[in-house]
Amino acid sequence: MENGIAQTSPTPVRAPARSREQWQARHDTWQSSALTQREFCDTQGIRYKTFRRWCRRFRKDAASVQTEAAPPGWDIERALGPDVVLRIRRS
Repeated sequence: MENGIAQTSPTPVRAPARSREQWQARHDTWQSSALTQREFCDTQGIRYKTFRRWCRRFRKDAASVQTEAAPPGWDIERALGPDVVLRIRRS
């Protein structure tokens, strides 16, 4: 207590909830940047742990969609980035 006034800790402010589309837009922006995930989060004021979790979701979703929609003759197709696709064919 200082000068008769009790000091209290500030209440943590929770970030506003964002939609999947908003996280997808941030993910796309990060992928087109030359920043690491941590650097991107620091510049955008995003929690690194939350951003990583969304990145994993998007990778998992893209992998399952790409594998299901692979063109005939390809056994595995995986998107590695916005313009990079890895295709593996059985020999």
